[in-house]
Amino acid sequence: MRRFSDQKRGQEIPFPAPRGATVIKGSVESIVTDLGRRKGEFGLRDLATRLEVDGEELEKLVARLLASGLMYETGPGTYRLV
Repeated sequence: MRRFSDQKRGQEIPFPAPRGATVIKGSVESIVTDLGRRKGEFGLRDLATRLEVDGEELEKLVARLLASGLMYETGPGTYRLV
């Protein structure tokens, strides 16, 4: 294991994500865009599996994506890219 004293001054110390926190690889926008291009119309279950989030966190994320104009709701729980 590399010692932190060997790192250069000003270099960030890598801390692991806290337990229970999800680590999303890639940006949320790119993942949603990729999902929309592949499937056309997608649901909450598709978003939850691709982004690895669920529950209240998923609801907040969907609300932010709708507010940003990246996607719109075509029906209850189904979405499509703009």
